[in-house]
Amino acid sequence: MANTIEECDKMINACKENNIKLKVYENFTFYPPIMKAKQLIQEGVIGEVNSIHIKTLEAGGGGGWKVPPSAWKWRYDAKTCGGGLEVGSPCVFDDGFHKFWLALHFIEEKIDKVYSWIDRKVMDLPAYLMWRYQTPEDALVHKYGTMEYNQLPDMYLPSSYYAEDDFISLTGSKGAMWINQATAGGNVMSDSEIFPAIVIFRDGKLTFINLFFLFFMLFFLYFMARNIEFSYGPSFLIKLFIISGLFSALFYILLRLSLLGIYPLNEPIWVGDGYISGVYVGLAWGGIYGLISYIIFPMMRREVRAFIPMRMSGRSFLIILVSIRLIFGLWYAFSGLFYLLTYLPELGGILGSYLVYKYNFIKR
Repeated sequence: MANTIEECDKMINACKENNIKLKVYENFTFYPPIMKAKQLIQEGVIGEVNSIHIKTLEAGGGGGWKVPPSAWKWRYDAKTCGGGLEVGSPCVFDDGFHKFWLALHFIEEKIDKVYSWIDRKVMDLPAYLMWRYQTPEDALVHKYGTMEYNQLPDMYLPSSYYAEDDFISLTGSKGAMWINQATAGGNVMSDSEIFPAIVIFRDGKLTFINLFFLFFMLFFLYFMARNIEFSYGPSFLIKLFIISGLFSALFYILLRLSLLGIYPLNEPIWVGDGYISGVYVGLAWGGIYGLISYIIFPMMRREVRAFIPMRMSGRSFLIILVSIRLIFGLWYAFSGLFYLLTYLPELGGILGSYLVYKYNFIKR
């Protein structure tokens, strides 16, 4: 926001006097792995978070995008970069602010005390910081956070971003979470299977969440939606999504009621990646499966050419689509019948889409 508290106060007062809204934007919180981790924490996957550790690796051997030295000059000047160090503070004060924000983003408590050790020879590296959150003295577990900046002068890190990345570990009352791709998606570490975006340990089991498939699916869904919109118009696209979602929600409700005797409606159901506590899950995925199916139905007896690079009839593709949900749902049902609520409601979206295709359901 600014280099000093006084500068921040001047900005706030100037906006108040002129009736102008002042906003401070933090971009790191919208990075997909961070958003997913926050969602999982809000759903109680690892319980109440009581500690966070942020580790940053700064590769001095290059590999990231090219930044001319002149663009870095202001970061090494205490007057322009801030931080109170004679060598400037491009890491702890500039880049470090984003990491401090994440510390408050994941543990929404005020900070009580901060301790730090920061090197000042060439730049503010290495640096080690520790802070304590404001928690009641009689709390069972007090909340702490730590952050370390490490410079690896000779390490080469190929990346489409800066030649650095961050690793965040979170400890909760029920488990632990590791975020291996905290900021720099696109480097050789984040693209490898060794460093999945998010790792969760709970109930004696490890769960890996890799978001590469998510990016692929978003591109695929965008292409598919544009295809339907171009052929039938935006109004049809929206109605098809809603009808498919409603049928998926209907499937969800029927399955939920069938499990009522085992899992009461007022208790959220643990499903591994989070909680199923409402019909909205069925609505969203049912709508997506409805859109996919609608492109397949006209090509049931001929080769699908719309969006898959393989020779396959529409009927075969639809069978595979349905089988994937059935196989996973029935397989995990051996561990708990509630897994059926995770995998089967989308089949209702396919049914709703078929009714639209077969009986012109939208006009009726």
